[in-house]
Amino acid sequence: MSYFNLIMIKSVVGYVSIAFGVLSVAFFIASLIHTESWILFGQVFAEDVPGDYGDYVGGFVGTVLTVESLLLVAYTILGQTCETAKNAVVGQFFKMLDYHQNNLQSISVKPLSEKDPSNPSPPAVHRMAFVTLKIQFHYLLQEIVKINEEKKLRLTHEQLADISIVIFYYGMDAGWEQFILDKLATYGESSSIMVENLKTALKDNPHGRLSRTNQTHLSSYFRNMYNAIRLIDECIYLKEQEKLHYVRILRAQLSNPELYVLFFNLLSRFGKKWREKQYIEKYSFLTNLPMKYTDNYNPRTYFRIEYEEDEI
Repeated sequence: MSYFNLIMIKSVVGYVSIAFGVLSVAFFIASLIHTESWILFGQVFAEDVPGDYGDYVGGFVGTVLTVESLLLVAYTILGQTCETAKNAVVGQFFKMLDYHQNNLQSISVKPLSEKDPSNPSPPAVHRMAFVTLKIQFHYLLQEIVKINEEKKLRLTHEQLADISIVIFYYGMDAGWEQFILDKLATYGESSSIMVENLKTALKDNPHGRLSRTNQTHLSSYFRNMYNAIRLIDECIYLKEQEKLHYVRILRAQLSNPELYVLFFNLLSRFGKKWREKQYIEKYSFLTNLPMKYTDNYNPRTYFRIEYEEDEI
């Protein structure tokens, strides 16, 4: 039995129980109306035979109560089953939150550059890793925007964000060049021009390791986040306010650098499912993103939500 049928049957049983009870009381009251004879469901009893009427009504009332009791028991059992299924979904959601935190704790990112190669700096870990990731993406995006302007490629802001995220995810190592070209093939000749110029720009860039890959850290991070929201959004046992409550718990876990990287991820090809299901608007998922924090991109251009700073 599917979850949809289960909750539908519960609703039907509830409505039938109420309707049956109301109609039974109405018929019973109607049967007590005293005219020349007692009348109940078409049966006529002479006024001088109250015993027959009592037996008939007794049998009717007993049957009604039996049926009504069965309906109420069925409704209670179905309600408990739905509540159990709801608790199972919520429990799974919190397990995914735990995984999110464990995943975050495991992220370790080397500094973009070393001031003293003989004395390497320790890697950035946990939430601080996203500070380094934000800086890397910021400079990478700057280089890509610069090439777009210099070579007059006429790529849109969304396309530039998509190219930046693809390279941010997969890196620009020599062995990945053809892979990157294949990923950017949708931009035609502009992709080869962008990749060729970006290779030189990143090689000479003073900010360091802008060409390194980040897919190992971010793929499971964002996939788990998406699936956690999807789990709550598709749960038919949760009311809309409950869904908002649980997604807010997840949203509260995100730091500003995480929201920065998430925002550009959502603009890219990797955010297609998020946009199709309208999770950002429905759950105001970027509401805590500071204004003017996403370089020259205005989140209001892409997502219709209220931002926390609007309330200050």
